[in-house]
Amino acid sequence: MSQLAKIFNRALHKELTIYAAWFPVANTIKVGDFGLIEGGVFRALGNISEFDVGFNHAPGQPASIDFMSNGATAVRMMGGAKVDSYPEVGDVEATLSFNFESANSCLIKGMLSVMEMQNIYQVAKKLKEHDSWERRFRVVSATYNGENSVIIATSESDTKVEFSATVDALKQVELGKVEAKLGIQSSKEKVFMSVGKSGVVGLRLFKLGIFGGVKTLGDEDTAYETEWDEDLKDDL
Repeated sequence: MSQLAKIFNRALHKELTIYAAWFPVANTIKVGDFGLIEGGVFRALGNISEFDVGFNHAPGQPASIDFMSNGATAVRMMGGAKVDSYPEVGDVEATLSFNFESANSCLIKGMLSVMEMQNIYQVAKKLKEHDSWERRFRVVSATYNGENSVIIATSESDTKVEFSATVDALKQVELGKVEAKLGIQSSKEKVFMSVGKSGVVGLRLFKLGIFGGVKTLGDEDTAYETEWDEDLKDDL
């Protein structure tokens, strides 16, 4: 997978044991989509409705994420001076910088709404009946949708991303709920940023096991990193 996708995948796995929807936000992945792992990330090929398989889905328990890679720091500036926190007066201009000392670092902040499949085992049973269904196919059982979230991923060390706006707007960045216009500058080119946008950020996946049962991928009981790596191998 691309280095940025790998960074993002690892962060979501560490925090929520889910997979990345890549590119985050800028995708159209939905519950019931099926596909393959290519380059270490999920690529949709279609939807299980093409196999005349229906499913029930409903909102799940919302989640939140506030992740920043080791070695990354936040710096708040007002009037040319560094401050530990912003004052209550919200219409004052200020800056907020995130400094990523190490290569392959990321920041993810936001509230995530969840939409999840309700009848996975019934769906798996029906898919097994189709001769054209391939066991290597992965199915999206849940989507995690970021609402006006903040996502930054960089493959280069010593990367600085600076936001300039009012104090109120910068507080939104720190909370991962950006609804105001911001000025954004980056010191490096190889940076992925999605700020204040909404869309699918993460996924839960399952596939049919050897005997037709369900193997849910990325569960919290995944004990070893090697198992996670195995789930991310390309389906060739």
